Amino acid sequence: MAVGTDMMNNNLQRIFGFDKYLPGQERVVDLVSNGMPAVAIFSTGGGKSLCYQLPALELSHLTLVVSPLLSLMKDQIDFLVSKNISAARLDSTLDKEAYNDVLRRAKEGSLKVLMISVERFKNERFRNQLKNIKISLMVVDEAHCISEWGHNFRPDYLKLPDYRLEFNKDFLLNCLKSNFCQNQFIDKTKQVGVQKMALNRLATTFIPFPSLAEQKAIVERVCKYMITIDELQKQVSERKKQSEALMRSVLREAFANE
Repeated sequence: MAVGTDMMNNNLQRIFGFDKYLPGQERVVDLVSNGMPAVAIFSTGGGKSLCYQLPALELSHLTLVVSPLLSLMKDQIDFLVSKNISAARLDSTLDKEAYNDVLRRAKEGSLKVLMISVERFKNERFRNQLKNIKISLMVVDEAHCISEWGHNFRPDYLKLPDYRLEFNKDFLLNCLKSNFCQNQFIDKTKQVGVQKMALNRLATTFIPFPSLAEQKAIVERVCKYMITIDELQKQVSERKKQSEALMRSVLREAFANE
């Protein structure tokens, strides 16, 4: 299952157009490419999707992605297809013919990425079909939905341990740090079947937010910049008034001399 670093770096540039990884990405890519479970906790815009998209290109079989939103699935699939990556989704918008075509491509091995909602696992027929599909990687994208304290919690995420055992696959958990506290992460990884004995090989990547001191410095710089802009606007307004007053004075003097 291991994938060469040179091939990954080549695909990073050739297909995705990046000269280098963002902080934390390379470590996660290396782990999942070598068959190890991982929890990737990134800030918004930190590039967590690349952590499964890049390995998916070189893994032998399908990458199955659990995603919480239809709109997110569509955006991700459209992006992958635009990069000539064979990807599809199974959702309620597909008719029977389209649904069966996606499953056929997955079984044939011509599909690299398949995206589903967590609720699709409730369909026993789908789970039986999935057992006939070779899967290299299972991904729980936006995995902060596992958190029962989140505003977007969905109970079916708590059934992931059962599905993990049924398909005998470890997960890559992709999380947004803004919704998923580091203090919660161990409890939640246990909920999806990563037991205490497996924590030695569980790799985590945390992309830290600025410290309070750094945040304060940023705010001060922004405020200073805003004050500077405000001062400039005042000066421009004052110069405009002076120009208008001068123009009125010149016109009055010109008319008075006629």
